[in-house]
Amino acid sequence: LNNNRLLSINENLFANLTSLVILNLSDCFISSIEPNSFKDLGFLTELYLQNNDLTTIGASTFFGLRELNKLNLDNNMIATVESNSFDSFKNFSQISLIGNELTPEAITALQNEYPQLALIFTNTVKKMRIDRIKILNKLGNKSK
Repeated sequence: LNNNRLLSINENLFANLTSLVILNLSDCFISSIEPNSFKDLGFLTELYLQNNDLTTIGASTFFGLRELNKLNLDNNMIATVESNSFDSFKNFSQISLIGNELTPEAITALQNEYPQLALIFTNTVKKMRIDRIKILNKLGNKSK
């Protein structure tokens, strides 16, 4: 499903996809995920949400993803990850949060809350992605 204009994920979007193992939702302009949207995806092992417009990860955003072991949240605008956001993962090994807007304090809090997970971070200054620039150009704005 990558490279689609989904904008948001609602609670019923994946209701009939219970056997799904890998889900790629990268580059979909997703800005919000309703709580419990992935609750029916109990067999999902990999979830790719990079290059979207997410700003917050709520405590029940990933509820139900018991078998997830890889989550890519790179290059969003995530500044907030609520406590207990990753509690439902029992076999989890890696979360990548490269290119987000987490403060050093938020990163430390995540590392303290989930010392068993491989949390991948880098300090970044958010850059406008080329696909956003192309859209601005189509609207009559010019990038420099």
